[in-house]
Amino acid sequence: SPAIAGERLVFLHRLGTEEIVECLHAETAASRWQFRYPTDFEDRYGYNNGPRSSPVIDGERVYTMGAETKLHCLDLASGKVMWKRDLRAEYKVPQDFFGTAATPLIEGQLLIVNVGAPRGPSVAAFDKNTGREVWRAGREWGASYASPVPAAVHGRRRIFVFAGGESSPPAGGLMSIDPATGGVDFAFPWRSR
Repeated sequence: SPAIAGERLVFLHRLGTEEIVECLHAETAASRWQFRYPTDFEDRYGYNNGPRSSPVIDGERVYTMGAETKLHCLDLASGKVMWKRDLRAEYKVPQDFFGTAATPLIEGQLLIVNVGAPRGPSVAAFDKNTGREVWRAGREWGASYASPVPAAVHGRRRIFVFAGGESSPPAGGLMSIDPATGGVDFAFPWRSR
């Protein structure tokens, strides 16, 4: 899905061997800018080569995560790269069936991502201004296609993430995370039959 802020509509898509972050005027579709980078991701089932996550606009910046877990922070006005991280390479994340599909979440000064690295982290938070890792949470479950969801529970801010989803052996579940520290309140194992 695209993200819209004021007159700017930003969407992430693919043409050939490039993922493209494109900014258009929200009403006229006049092009504002494009940011392109190479990709060789192929969906294991031949369904669609992505990308699947949505851009996130926060103030003067936009954040995107491509099918190969390439995370970018771009200037919303110009499309200039403010910072980037290749999470697949950094965290040794294996390719899922459909690639990365979870949309990152802005929570205060953090960008929270369902990373799904083997033996952790399941979830990581990055400083939204610099891209520096702030905390890691969870080690049991790999990636899923679920985006982190914020909530207030008993007056305390929490982030909920459905992690895992492995088939063999079946593993995964719901994590409740304190966004201030990355502490895991609970991890409730659950897997669809």
